[in-house]
Amino acid sequence: MILSTMLAHLGPFQESKVWIEDMTGLDKMQLHIVVGLLAFVLVLAAQRKPRSWLPLVVALFVALLGEILDIYELIAVRGWGWGDIYWPWHWEDIVATAGLPLLLFILLRAFYRPGSGRLAGQDGASRK
Repeated sequence: MILSTMLAHLGPFQESKVWIEDMTGLDKMQLHIVVGLLAFVLVLAAQRKPRSWLPLVVALFVALLGEILDIYELIAVRGWGWGDIYWPWHWEDIVATAGLPLLLFILLRAFYRPGSGRLAGQDGASRK
């Protein structure tokens, strides 16, 4: 009953986010982290180029697209104006979605050696 009352005042994008949160048990921030990491890892696995910029660009695109849809629904569905939007929440969501992919991108660029299939510092010799 409470969920259906809450969904009556949300747009389709917000409804789908609430449904996913309800089905997975993840809260809003955890969902942002999972979506950003999933986008990054899927593109990284499909492309198979660990030092490529594309996985990071896709993760940033997903983060920005999510916030654009959030803001659109605040304006179109709820009738808010630009002055009614609390912008720090949207920046938090972008950082939550793209933060871990950015960290992984930096680590891959710093420590992955192209062509060797190994991280920097691994010499291939077994250590006993």
